[in-house]
Amino acid sequence: MQIEIKPLDTLFFRDGKPFSMGEETWADSIFPPSPSVFYGALRTAYFANHPHDISKANTTDDPTKDLKIKGIYYSINNDNYFPLPYDCVKEKDNKNEKIFSLKLEKKSNLISNYPLEYMLQSDNNKKIENIDNALFSLSQLEKYLKSTIDNLDFIKISDYLAIPSTFLN
Repeated sequence: MQIEIKPLDTLFFRDGKPFSMGEETWADSIFPPSPSVFYGALRTAYFANHPHDISKANTTDDPTKDLKIKGIYYSINNDNYFPLPYDCVKEKDNKNEKIFSLKLEKKSNLISNYPLEYMLQSDNNKKIENIDNALFSLSQLEKYLKSTIDNLDFIKISDYLAIPSTFLN
């Protein structure tokens, strides 16, 4: 079963530090929130709509005991988006915003402090960089999994969510 959650108001997810009077008032934002946040919200929604079952919470008869979260995805324009894998990169200082996947190749002239036989490398040893907070669509994910990724587009979370840049790193 898929559940789509749409916020009715601004959401702020932060670390677990308590707010205490007279102490530090700074909170660190966390995005995306951990799956336990969604788990708690879904259980709360269930018991809010079924108050007669609240006495069963956290017992063997708990109607939410089998709730399992198998994945959290972004839905943009009715398409699911997924975080970009770390082996998907772009050419550094290139205005072309296309991604490509690093290739697993036999280690040649690269120096490493660990005796690996293979390493991820870019074509022609281009200078590359990861793309922070990037997503790609389900169709692009399928191409990636079939190893046919080349010059695919990505989107930035910040194009769809208002998140202060200091919170994204």
